[in-house]
Amino acid sequence: MRKAIELSVEKVFKVSIEEARKELPIGWAILANLENISYIKRHFDFNSYLDGVNFVTEVAKVAEGMNHHPDITIRFRKVDIEIFTHSHKGLTNLDVSFAIQIENLYISFNKSNF
Repeated sequence: MRKAIELSVEKVFKVSIEEARKELPIGWAILANLENISYIKRHFDFNSYLDGVNFVTEVAKVAEGMNHHPDITIRFRKVDIEIFTHSHKGLTNLDVSFAIQIENLYISFNKSNF
C-alpha cells in the first residue's frame, strides 16, 4: 500500500500530468474533459451491487474528511470515480493523495470482502 500525505488547503498545488503519472497507483487513468481540464479516473469491480455501495460509503467518509468530493458512478457491481480540483481547474497533489487513499481502501475492502 502506498502512503497518502496529509494536506491542508494552503498546501494544495497543481501537478503536471507527468508528476501525477509517477505517483498514481496502477489503474488510475489521466484524462481531459471537454474544457481540456485534466482529471483522474479509476474503475472498480465488486462481487455485488451492495459491495460497491459499501465501498462508496467508505470513499465518501474520506472525501468528507478531506473536503474533496469526487464524481462517483455506481452501476451493478461496478464503481467509477473521477477526481480533480475544481478550484485549481486541474490536477493537484490533493487529487493524487486522495487516489492513493481510495486505492488503499479498495485493497483493504478486497481483503475483507472477497
